[in-house]
Amino acid sequence: MAAAETQPQSYPPGPRPALGGRATLLLAILSVLLLALGGVGFGLYLNERGELRETRSDLNSQLQEQRDIVTQRDQKIAETEQKVSDLTTELDTTKENLSTVTKERDVLLPCMRRAQDMFDAARDRNESRLSSALRQADTACSKAQAGVDS
Repeated sequence: MAAAETQPQSYPPGPRPALGGRATLLLAILSVLLLALGGVGFGLYLNERGELRETRSDLNSQLQEQRDIVTQRDQKIAETEQKVSDLTTELDTTKENLSTVTKERDVLLPCMRRAQDMFDAARDRNESRLSSALRQADTACSKAQAGVDS
């Protein structure tokens, strides 16, 4: 008996027992389902990928439109700022001119009033008032001339 236990088996092992008909059918159905699900999943993947490309393209075009709008608005803002700067310069110049004219007017006003007094005295044929008005007009107009020249 000991010899029988140590001898290797010389005959080939027997065929494996066959799986039952149900197990084979179940494996076939499962394989078909997995294949179908894989195909559907792959189709969905490709479809989503295409939609994502379209969405990306749409978003890029919208972004470019927005950038163009921003660029146009920036240009309008720059033009408006330049106009404001020009108008501010013009306003400052106008203020300076007004100030100069106002000072000259204030300097010339006494001369003009004395000249009017002189004309009124001449119209009324009042010699004494005319003489006084001439002296006052001469003094006021000399001061006005000096003020305008300076």
